[in-house]
Amino acid sequence: MSQHYYETTDINGNALKVTLGFDRPLGHFFMFIEREGEDEPIYSNLHEDEAFSLDLNHYKKVLDGMSIEVPKSMFEQVMLDEKFLVGNRYVWHKPDATFNEHG
Repeated sequence: MSQHYYETTDINGNALKVTLGFDRPLGHFFMFIEREGEDEPIYSNLHEDEAFSLDLNHYKKVLDGMSIEVPKSMFEQVMLDEKFLVGNRYVWHKPDATFNEHG
């Protein structure tokens, strides 16, 4: 499983963490969005009807609908993870589309 992280704020200035990735064993993309100080994510693909068949365009629309911007590098790198069946990858993205890999 690859996991790509981006920390940002919502339109009210609350801290958010977006996690986007590819689950290699199950062969699907996933995304969840957490708001600092809350126990439950404000979005999780697991709450969707077709949780395991959603594509990256769907997640772009979710982010747009919530007025959350993430660097294009997140989507580019997750697409590469799927293409090359990458697992165990942990990447932190920055606003300028650069990123650091850990683990």
